[in-house]
Amino acid sequence: MLFQDFDVYFKSEQDKEEKLLYAFMSLEKIPDSVFWVDDEGNLSFVNEAACRTLGYTREELLTFNIRDFDPIVAGGINQNIIEYVDYGGLSLFRTFHKHKDGHLIPVEVLSTVRQLVGNKYLATSIVRDITDRVQVEEELKETYNRLEVLYNIYQATTSEKNINRLIRQAADIMKSTFEFDAFVFYIYDDYLQGPALYYTLGLPKEIIRKIEILPQYVGFIGQSLTSGFMAYSKYTEKTKIDESIKQLFLDYGFTDEMAFPIMFEQKTIGGIGLINKHNKPFKAKDKELLQAVCGQLSTVIQNLKLIHSLSKELKEHKRTAEALKKVNAELEKSAFTDQLTNIWNRRCFLKNSAIEIERSRRNKYPLSLLLLDIDHFKLINDNYGHQAGDQALIEFANLLRDNIRSFDSLARWGGEEFLILAPHLRAGNAVQYADRLRELIAEHLFQEVGEITASIGVTELANTDNIDSWIKKVDNALYRAKEQGRNRVEFNGVVIL
Repeated sequence: MLFQDFDVYFKSEQDKEEKLLYAFMSLEKIPDSVFWVDDEGNLSFVNEAACRTLGYTREELLTFNIRDFDPIVAGGINQNIIEYVDYGGLSLFRTFHKHKDGHLIPVEVLSTVRQLVGNKYLATSIVRDITDRVQVEEELKETYNRLEVLYNIYQATTSEKNINRLIRQAADIMKSTFEFDAFVFYIYDDYLQGPALYYTLGLPKEIIRKIEILPQYVGFIGQSLTSGFMAYSKYTEKTKIDESIKQLFLDYGFTDEMAFPIMFEQKTIGGIGLINKHNKPFKAKDKELLQAVCGQLSTVIQNLKLIHSLSKELKEHKRTAEALKKVNAELEKSAFTDQLTNIWNRRCFLKNSAIEIERSRRNKYPLSLLLLDIDHFKLINDNYGHQAGDQALIEFANLLRDNIRSFDSLARWGGEEFLILAPHLRAGNAVQYADRLRELIAEHLFQEVGEITASIGVTELANTDNIDSWIKKVDNALYRAKEQGRNRVEFNGVVIL
């Protein structure tokens, strides 16, 4: 009996029969094919899945040797499998099994081998039909090849600025993927008012001379460039193409041509033609890939043509560009700088404070805000004039800029109000900092107006604050400072000094 040579312990003959029956029933339920093969390659067991996969009955298969349906197996159990399994492993490999109707089924085989008494072997193989997987792998491989072509052409288009070298590189890349015997590349020539031959591969000189300038209906590439659509046909078929041109191609063995236009903004700017010999047709995948290549080259070729034609003009306008750059820089600066005091304006403060708030929360450091207002500034304007008032604002801003910390930010909030953004300052330290600035202002003699005092509101950023609520808090603190007699510092409306 098959199991007599195995080291399997059974309590009794009945136990043996029950366990063997259970083992066979389990193998029948496996959706993959199961084979037992002796060292001569003869089958001693197959399950129902194996019969379905190969199209034979169980009785037919049990008369087979594995070589009858596995063309890769040279005979019997592969010696490499035996040697590998001797070390306690499994063998996993791919092969083909021949169906009863003759077609080959790609399969994956998982095998283990047991040495029997008398130096004989028995292999147990679980075999899976991988037809769908192989198809997917082929599709993935084809997709990878297509993407590789497009990527390589993209690499060429980004690094190559010479149109002739670019076209040669594109042809070489396509030659590694497409199956073609000849290649033609046309670009629309503005001077000739028509497509002109730029590059060829695999064509004899006699044909090249005939197709250098491409009038309508000279070859399928001519049809494609004229119509703006893909053209694909055979030289052996009856068409509107010039018979002498068609015959010339046939004389050299060329039979099939596939051509795609290169379009830019619905205008033909060039085209690619692939030509084959000996009635070798192009595949559907070639059409799709060639169309994608033409699409990728479209913008690049148009840009290279524009670069070439505009190079002189660009040199002449270099000074203008530099001037515009300078003007733009000034405009950008003016958009974020207060024109009178030359410090941040309100817009710049709001933009940068939002960034600083996010940074302080991410890095977990305190952030305080000071709002300063020049006391009785209206009286300064009334008594000394607006020009003196402007000069006082400039001097006030300069005094603050020269005395705040290097990493603090100063902005004019509007009128005579100024904001200081102070990172890494807790509330208590921010109040002391504000009071030092208040004393500095009070002790300073301004050139045209003499002594000036300022009221200051202080607040620290809380977890619940946004930019609007934070500014409202510091504004309330400033209001309290002015209400309490001015020339003082308030923190969130609570009297500090």
